[in-house]
This record gives sequence, structure tokens and C-alpha cells, in this order.
Amino acid sequence: MAKKNTVIKERVRLIGIAETVAVINPISWDNEKGKYITDIENGKYSINLCIDKDSPSARKLEKVFNSLVKKANFNLKIGEESKRFKSLIRDGDDKDQFIEYKPEVYQNCWVVSLKNKFNPTIYDIDGDIFDINDNDLVKEQLYRGVMLTVICDLYALTENVNKGIFGSLVGVKVLKLTPRLNTDMTVNLDEFDLDEEELSYFLDPDF
Repeated sequence: MAKKNTVIKERVRLIGIAETVAVINPISWDNEKGKYITDIENGKYSINLCIDKDSPSARKLEKVFNSLVKKANFNLKIGEESKRFKSLIRDGDDKDQFIEYKPEVYQNCWVVSLKNKFNPTIYDIDGDIFDINDNDLVKEQLYRGVMLTVICDLYALTENVNKGIFGSLVGVKVLKLTPRLNTDMTVNLDEFDLDEEELSYFLDPDF
């Protein structure tokens, strides 16, 4: 019989840039479609938050993370990948992690993954409760690249297969309408240039 997880929890307020933001509707990954879809029944509300490593929020994050690791007796450093422990924090400067393809987005950042099956409290930039039915407001203020203040519970699970440090999304406030973020893959036109052999083979009139 599996042991019950011991939960060690600390609440923290973080400020960062939203790399992804799904706080209006819960989402889940659809293997057939190969993308995230709205999933009211089984999905989760989520944010990936890019936090500047030189910011006060980074120092808060590091302090709470290290406190949880110590209390849980984990051999885990912030931002590292581990086979033994899971972590909500990825290192934007680590070329071995998937975020290497857009260094201008992730460099010098901790990328924090926060989720919750329950909807978080959301405030707009004026401090009013967010009108989630106002599509124009959603497009204007909840986008990839917006600066958010986020309230979250970081916690350690110490037993079972899910050992590690995780984050639960509790509340969100739009802090600043910063430039939109482009995390799409980009390819330069000259990368499509054909060499002589390809030109003669594929563009030969008799091909």
C-alpha cells in the first residue's frame, strides 16, 4: 500500500512575465491534437511565469524553495532536472532544457510552473475583479508577455512517486501591460536555400 504524501507548504507572492497564461478556462493536453485544449471537467488553470533572477521575486522564490527542500530533506537545487525529484522551476539559462530555442525570452530567468484545478482569484490592472466574460478585456490584459503579480502555494511532497517541489496557483493580478511575447519557432529564409545537387535534382524540368 502506497504511503500518504507528507505536504509541506509555504505561500509566496511572485512577480514575472507570463510565458503562458490559462486562467480563464482550465486546460489539459490532448495527445491526438498535439496541443492544450479547454477541458472544464479534468483540466487545470495554469501559468508559466518567467522571473528575472536579479529581481526581489527571485530572491523570495529561492528562499522558499530552499526552505522546502531543507524541510523535506531533498537533495535538489533550484532549476535543476532530477530523476529522483520533480520541480516546478526550470532554469532559463540551461541549454539542456526545452526552453533553449528562445534564449531572448528565457535568459536570466527562473521559469515557474503553477497549476490548480480550482479557478484562481483574478484582478485586472485597475484592481477590480476580472470580468472573464469580457473577451476584449481578456485579449487586452491576459496574454503571453503580460507582467503579473501571482499568489501561489509552493509545497513539497515527500513520499510516493511524486516526490518534489510543486506550485499551486491561488491568485493573479495584472501588474503591467508589457510587450507581447513571441515564443514561436523562427527560421530564416536563407535556411531554405538549396545546394547545387538539390537544385539539379528537384528543380529539373524532367523531375
